[in-house]
Amino acid sequence: VYINDINEPVKSLEMLTLLILFFSLMILIIIGLFFSQSLTKPLKLILNGVKKFHEKKSPFELQFRSAYEITELGKAFQEMSVKLSHFMKELQNKVEELQISKAEKKKALVLLDNIINSMPSLIITIDNEEKIIRWSHTTEKRTGIKASEALGKDFISVFPRFKDSFLLIKESLEKNIIKSKHGLANSINGVQVYEDITIYPLIKSENGGAVIRIDNVTERIKIEEALEQSRKMEAIGQLSGGVAHDFNNILTGILNSTQLINKKIDNDHPAKKYVEFIKESASRAADLTRKLLDFSRKTKLVKTPVSVHDALKKAIEILKSSLDKKIKIKIQLTAEADVVLGGYVQLQNIFLNLGINSSHAMPNGGEINFKTTIAKLSKSYCAASQFNVNPGQYILIEIEDNGEGIQPEHLDKIFDPFFTTKETGQGTGLG
Repeated sequence: VYINDINEPVKSLEMLTLLILFFSLMILIIIGLFFSQSLTKPLKLILNGVKKFHEKKSPFELQFRSAYEITELGKAFQEMSVKLSHFMKELQNKVEELQISKAEKKKALVLLDNIINSMPSLIITIDNEEKIIRWSHTTEKRTGIKASEALGKDFISVFPRFKDSFLLIKESLEKNIIKSKHGLANSINGVQVYEDITIYPLIKSENGGAVIRIDNVTERIKIEEALEQSRKMEAIGQLSGGVAHDFNNILTGILNSTQLINKKIDNDHPAKKYVEFIKESASRAADLTRKLLDFSRKTKLVKTPVSVHDALKKAIEILKSSLDKKIKIKIQLTAEADVVLGGYVQLQNIFLNLGINSSHAMPNGGEINFKTTIAKLSKSYCAASQFNVNPGQYILIEIEDNGEGIQPEHLDKIFDPFFTTKETGQGTGLG
């Protein structure tokens, strides 16, 4: 009984101790849960905010309010994310501006390429060492040299015909000034052309260099030469008018003298034929002075029916009596119809001049052949001809000699009024 009395309080104390431990444990669990929620909730909010910032690039927002340090960390991250978001937006704007600028630059380069490639001039860009760094489509087409073959080569090696312009290019690059040469005569595939070359230095380029422009001005030069020739002809016309008046007075005296001589001598007199020859020559000279006067006055040519064969025979008679006896003249007149509208004396003078020119090409003698035939010109021939002719029947006059001939480089000048290969004072060409 005594032992039971002693154990009874002990059991009560054990039970109380267990209850206290149980309730303490429960309190600890509740407190742990509470602190766990307080700690994990801000961390979850921060984690969600980071994910949102990463996915949507929107600023981080912290809605949970607490005095804990973890909350303060979240607030600091929130401020940092706002600043970072603004910075990223600015960066995005800069990227977009750069992309627009790059697109506009590309568009401008395409436009510049189109402008350069559409120009009729040869456009070549060189660097400071005179090496080609740009080759336009026109240059490629006109020269037949591909850009891949020209790029990186010296300009003069590709265009050896401009070797005399080497110092001009060098001066332009060194002094940054525009230099040019005009009317340079060059030969391209055996054809003479005239070209202008202009060098434009790239003043604002860090690497230097220049743009070279080459223009074919052959047509312009020919027009200028024709204009100059027309001025000469106008001056000659004025001069010839004055000379013709004086010369006509001399011829009048000669013709009057031949008439007086004819009255003094008989028809069978040996000098009769010479007097007639003088009279005929003076008459032709008088007709020539009339043409000079017409030329100086710019009067219109009066065309009359003329026998080509008759004019040719008269011219040959004069040539036979005046040319070197080593020169033989043959004539073959096979044209059935020989009457044309024109000037008799003009035709005769043409035959005489051609005959005399042929004799000059045969200083050691030779042969001149005069031949006439009928030629029928078709519509296709007339359409392709450079002359204004109509289809139909024409008389063809051929004059051939076995002299030295004409050099190929002179063929394009044979109709120039005063072109001649003779020394000064020995010839005036067709003048």
